[in-house]
Amino acid sequence: MKITHKINNAFIENDTYDIYQLILDKAINLLPICNYGSLLIYDEDQYHFTFKAVNGYDYSQFKDLTIDLKQTFIYQKSENGFNDSVIVKDIYNHNKKYMTEKETKALNTNMTKDIKETLSIPIKVKEKIFGILNIDTKELFSPEDIEILNYYADSIVSNIYNSQLLEKTIYLSRYDKLTNIYNRNFFEEILNDIIEKVIQNNYYFAFVLLDMNYLKEFNDNYGHKIGDDALIHLTEFIKKFLTKKDVFARLGGDEFVIIFDKTDANTAEQKIKHTLNKLINNPLIINNRSDLDHLPVTFSYGIATAPNESLVLDILLKLSDHRMYEFKKEFKEKHPELKPGNN
Repeated sequence: MKITHKINNAFIENDTYDIYQLILDKAINLLPICNYGSLLIYDEDQYHFTFKAVNGYDYSQFKDLTIDLKQTFIYQKSENGFNDSVIVKDIYNHNKKYMTEKETKALNTNMTKDIKETLSIPIKVKEKIFGILNIDTKELFSPEDIEILNYYADSIVSNIYNSQLLEKTIYLSRYDKLTNIYNRNFFEEILNDIIEKVIQNNYYFAFVLLDMNYLKEFNDNYGHKIGDDALIHLTEFIKKFLTKKDVFARLGGDEFVIIFDKTDANTAEQKIKHTLNKLINNPLIINNRSDLDHLPVTFSYGIATAPNESLVLDILLKLSDHRMYEFKKEFKEKHPELKPGNN
C-alpha cells in the first residue's frame, strides 16, 4: 500500500518515463532476491511489445527493440495463455531460440548468464493483455515471492494504464497522427525556444516551407488512402536526410516545414534540392495495384533565413511561401511527366 501510494503521488508529479521506471524499481526493491528486470507495454496498433523501463541493464540497448507476442516468455511457457505468470529458468537460451540475432545481442548481456530464474507476469486491463513485468533473480523464487510479486503487479495495473493514456495524450498533442512528425502547435513551441537561442546566442537557421505537389490529384484519381500513403512516403524519405538537430513538422494538409540547424540559405538550398532529386528517383510503390505500380512523389519549397530576414513566424512563412510558389510554377512547367498519371 505504501508503494502504491508513492506511485500515485509520483504519477501526479512526474512524466510517464519516470512512472514506468519507478514501477519497475519498486518491484525490484520489493524482495531481497530480486536483481534486475524490465517492463514492457503492448502496442495494439503495431502488435508488439516495447521496453518502457529496465533495471540493471543499459536502456539504450533496449529502447528501440520490439518484441513480438510469440517471442515472450509467457507465450512460450504458459499453459493458460496470458492469464498466469511463468518462471523461466534459462533466459539466455530462450533469447537465442526465439529472438533474432540483433535482439539476442541486445538482450543477452554478461548479467544474463548469472540469472537463475525470471518471473514473467502478464499485466491485463479488462481481460486484454496490456504489458509484461519481468523480474530476474540470481537465486530461486519461493512460492511466497511469486505471490507477492503477482499481487504487486495487480496493484499497479491502474498506474500503468493511466501512464500509457498520459503518454498517448502527450504524443498526440505533439505529433501528427498520420506522419509521426511534429504537428503545428508543438512546432510553434519549439520555434519559440529556437528564437530564444537566436536572441541569447550567436545562432541562426534556415526556414524551409515544403508543399507536396499534386496531393489533390492523388486523392481525386486514386483515393485518399493513396494520398495518405504519398504523404507518409514523402515524410519518411525526407527524414533520412535530416540531422537530430533539424526540426521537421507538418503544418497541415500538404504543407510541411523544416528548420535546418545553423544553416545558411545556400547550404539549405543544396540540402533540400539534393533531397528532392533523390525523391524523384524513389517513387511510391503500390504493391496491390498493378495499374499504379510506381507513382512519382515530389514537393516544392521556399527558403527564408533567421535572424537576418526575420524572427517572426508569420513573416518567415510569407517569405518562404512566396518563394515556394515561384518554385512550384517553374517545377511543374519543367516536369509535366512527374504529375501522377502522366508517367
